[in-house]
Amino acid sequence: MDRIRGKLTEMAELGERAVQGCLRALQERNRQLAYSVIIRDQRIDELEKEVDRLCLEFLVRQQPVAAPLRFAYSTIKVNSELERVGDYAESMARQSLKLLALNVPAPLDRFVAIADLSVPMLRDAVRAFVTQDAELASKTIATEDAVDGLKSKLNKDLVELFKDGKLPFEALNSCMQIARRLERVSDQARNICIETLYVSTGEYAKHPGAEVFRVLFVDEHNACRSQMAEAIGES
Repeated sequence: MDRIRGKLTEMAELGERAVQGCLRALQERNRQLAYSVIIRDQRIDELEKEVDRLCLEFLVRQQPVAAPLRFAYSTIKVNSELERVGDYAESMARQSLKLLALNVPAPLDRFVAIADLSVPMLRDAVRAFVTQDAELASKTIATEDAVDGLKSKLNKDLVELFKDGKLPFEALNSCMQIARRLERVSDQARNICIETLYVSTGEYAKHPGAEVFRVLFVDEHNACRSQMAEAIGES
């Protein structure tokens, strides 16, 4: 389990550096740095496969139950979340190259503002998972709304610039893609925190705004199949 935790931490660090590298590439107008982010995503993909293998070995050899079983199950999901962060960084690097080619000023300070929330969220989420710190996980989840707010405000401002003819459509699309990917990093962090709470408590936290629907099955004869369907719907 310690090896698994170490690999997850390494993946998170690589993802964090990749996101920061994209922003630095824009700031320094460094195309080579953007290309390096794209190339280094391969290492994150390799780590994902390695973590999956370690989890399967752990499940087969140890046949864990209770919390260790939940940890192995959740690790496979967290592993996927971290791989997506690498994909987001790669996508941002490609969009950064497009912006550099267009030679238009990017709202770098606004990107940095989002990253200053989403990247620490990811760092704290992984730390909460590997240490099973439910309190830290809960605190980290609470940051997501602020990230969403910054991204939404930036998108509105970008659209206004486009309408005023101050931003070409190609640049608008790339900027919105980068903002979206930065926001998605916080989404992955939230998902990792939810897995932390699951491992700690054995129950999944409900997503904000989640609704519960009750299903009523009506059968004139109240037949067996109707009762079974209702039981499944109520479970």
